[in-house]
Amino acid sequence: VKVVRVLKGAHTGPVADICVMEDGSFVSGGVSDGALVVFDSRYDLIGVGATLPEQYGGVRAVVRRDFQVQDGNRKYHLFVGTTTNSVVEVLFSLNADTNEIQDWEVGKVVMGHYQEVWGLAHHPDLPRFLTAGYDGSVILWDSVAHTDLWTVQLNGKARCCAVSPDGGSYAVGTLGGVLH
Repeated sequence: VKVVRVLKGAHTGPVADICVMEDGSFVSGGVSDGALVVFDSRYDLIGVGATLPEQYGGVRAVVRRDFQVQDGNRKYHLFVGTTTNSVVEVLFSLNADTNEIQDWEVGKVVMGHYQEVWGLAHHPDLPRFLTAGYDGSVILWDSVAHTDLWTVQLNGKARCCAVSPDGGSYAVGTLGGVLH
């Protein structure tokens, strides 16, 4: 393993998650600062100035809902799991001429965990996403109706989750080293 580049100063505290787009660019989310920062595929900073409103706390998980590039302009549609047990929907754009995040919109999608949301995964074909929290619950959400479709309670704190490419299977990892 070779460290190619170190990107210091992107956040004022720990980095919680990194979400990679189809073109190799990525969005990092900060726990302490609640900021989303965008880098291009060469690791150059291309987007700053986006911070979650204080009531949502910091970032725990970031997943891509949609990403488009048209005429050098980038449009991001993300789901973000937060330190206040919420999942928020984030939309913003980046203009090719500036590195300031524009058209910043944040809206709470759901709040269903009683401890922090650490795992977040989007369904590949349907308007659904999966969350996993330190409360041990795993919830499949309808992202249009903002309601839960089902909930499973695990023994242990859920740390991460994933949805298979065909959307038929889900995996959840816990802090105790168990994979469900």
